[in-house]
Amino acid sequence: MPLFSQSREVVKFQVDLGEETSGGFDSIFVSGDIAELGNYDPMRSIALTQKEDNIWEADLSLPVNRTFTYRYFRRSNFNGGLDSDIREAIGDPIKASTSIVALDPATKSFSYRGSLNRPILHWRQTPSDDFTMTALVAVVDRWELARFGQSNRRTEFFLTSGAAREPAALGGLPEDDPTYSTDSDQIFVQNEEIFTYQPAFLISPPRRDYDPGNLPSIQSRILSEDRPYRVFLPRGYDEQTERFYPVIYFLSGQQLFEDDVTVLGNPTRIAPALDPDASTLSATIASGRMCIF
Repeated sequence: MPLFSQSREVVKFQVDLGEETSGGFDSIFVSGDIAELGNYDPMRSIALTQKEDNIWEADLSLPVNRTFTYRYFRRSNFNGGLDSDIREAIGDPIKASTSIVALDPATKSFSYRGSLNRPILHWRQTPSDDFTMTALVAVVDRWELARFGQSNRRTEFFLTSGAAREPAALGGLPEDDPTYSTDSDQIFVQNEEIFTYQPAFLISPPRRDYDPGNLPSIQSRILSEDRPYRVFLPRGYDEQTERFYPVIYFLSGQQLFEDDVTVLGNPTRIAPALDPDASTLSATIASGRMCIF
């Protein structure tokens, strides 16, 4: 698998509003036609930081060898959702490319450990293409495919059993077969979950690393008070003791995992948990929609 620094680069996005100001009431966002830029989904657009009166910018990590288009948007800070809040596009769409880099390896690899007998990998790297069917090879305790496709490209795939179904009978994507999507160049699937590393045979589920009734806290020097926090650990954390994990921070995230939490300290406003037991977030990672390197 290519090193993260080898397959990506930092790209600066900067827009100068000129004489036109944001008035202090708007924010500026960028969105584009690749996953890192939200695929033009308003809910996933990237906020820029105001550096000077009329200049907004952001440094983003993007894949190399990629051509994309993007556009800047202005959004009000006062209304509710991002979906209805983007009220004005700034300028025309811009076409750009990241650097051309020869990656090593140039292909992807695949490993499967699960219940399927003689598994067949169905994969594609262009959404409009048909799936290519490739049989996996038995290697000790798993099934493997040493090389396929091109590295540094998102791959959509699913698995079927070669023993149970003839490949020629597959007319399309079977509804009862899980479909995955990932940017990883080394793909591991175990018990119908996708990993970017070789997991242990048995892995622990995601779990809270705190007692909801007795939250840990940290002293805030700015607020001069103790502030509670919550930590949710990913699947396999207990087995992968030497692995480092990226961290997702949710500010004011008390409503994410816990039910019956007051909204903004108002005891008359009680909100249900947005993602009880982190099931939605965990499923997003397991299907490859969120890639944990």
